[in-house]
Amino acid sequence: MIKKIAPILVFLFLVSCKSKAVLSEGKADDVLSANKVIENHYNNKLDFKTLYIKASARYEDDKQKQNVSADIRIKKDEKILVSIRFLGITMAKALITPEEVKYYEVINGTYFEVNY
Repeated sequence: MIKKIAPILVFLFLVSCKSKAVLSEGKADDVLSANKVIENHYNNKLDFKTLYIKASARYEDDKQKQNVSADIRIKKDEKILVSIRFLGITMAKALITPEEVKYYEVINGTYFEVNY
């Protein structure tokens, strides 16, 4: 009995509803100087050890429209892992560290790695 119910409970746990954060609309200020932007950036400093960001984006051109989602995981001062999904399937991954950048794209099998 438990073997029949467990997969259902796991499925419900994974697809449970969650509200999405919506950015408030505002007006851009064209007269803001670069120095003011930099100053505001440093004043808005967040202190964290790890950060997880879930995002979605819509790509559209004359021929196609696509929605993709991205998971961004950051370990402060160590690494950033970006995973891009289309229809729940991972299509690309990138790993950024202070020493190197690695990128892998699934469909074409392209791989990129560079040290800096």
